[in-house]
Order: sequence, then C-alpha cells, then structure tokens
Amino acid sequence: MAEINLYPEKQRQSISWYKFSQSFKTINFVITVIFFVTALIIVAFIILNQNAINQAKAEEDDYRSRLKALSGVEYQYMFIKDRAAKADEILKARKVVKNLEDINSIMQKVGDVNLTEVQLEKNKLSITATVPAFSSLKTFISEIKSLESYQKVMIDSLSFSPDKGYSLQINFQ
Repeated sequence: MAEINLYPEKQRQSISWYKFSQSFKTINFVITVIFFVTALIIVAFIILNQNAINQAKAEEDDYRSRLKALSGVEYQYMFIKDRAAKADEILKARKVVKNLEDINSIMQKVGDVNLTEVQLEKNKLSITATVPAFSSLKTFISEIKSLESYQKVMIDSLSFSPDKGYSLQINFQ
C-alpha cells in the first residue's frame, strides 16, 4: 500500500530529521533505564552499607560490655600477679627460705598447732597461731626457743579462749 502524507510540504518532516528523532527517543529510553538502574543500585548500596554499619555498632557495643565485664577479672588478675611477684621476691631471699624451713620443722614436731597467719618479710617473720591445749603450747614455745636462727623472738600477744584454746602472735627477728 502506498503511503499517503496529507501534511503540506512545509510541515512535513525530512527523513533525516525523522531518523534523528527516532534515534533520540531510543537513546533517551536507554539513558532513562540506565538512570533508574543506577539509582536502584545506589539505594541498595546505601541500605546494605547502613546495615553493615549498624552491625558494626552492635558488635562494638557488645565488645564494650564484655570489656566492662572483664575489668573486674582483670583487676583480680593484676592483683594476683602483683602478689605473686612480691612472693617470688621474698622467696628469693635465703633467710626467708630458712624461716619457712624452721616453721615447717616446728609444725611437724608439734601437730596440734594451727597457723592462722604467717607474714614473711625480708628480715622479719610473724606468725599467728592457735594451740588447743597447754601441753601443746609448752612444746611449741620450747621448740621456738630451740631455734638459733633468730636474734630476737617476741610474743606480741597471748590470749585464751575456751572454744579455740590459746591464741598467740610471735615475731621473729
């Protein structure tokens, strides 16, 4: 069938202009599709990054709470470490080892004595003990007197309780 164009000659489009407008429509459509796809990708990227940031913040808060919970344990660990270092320093001194050996020998000879506290320092030893019977107290004191490692032995306190027996504190120098 033949094409009939009823437009006047002046209003007719030229073939080159018609091809250009068709190409422009196609290019415009492709650019619009690319724009929307790019916008969709950018929105998805923003949402995914926001989710990753929220997860990172949640992990940070979790780590902070764990650190706060561990701070008490850390202080205890540091306290124990400090005490172990001080005990190691004291045990390196030869006199301290001798003090411990002396106390150990006395405790083996007198079995009824209960040591409640032993304080070791470089040049000083202090013990607190409870003795249930007078005969054990007499043996304990005679064993202490027989030690020749100390220049001075002082009984700082001596008390009696019907429940526990004799309680005494002795300083060796």
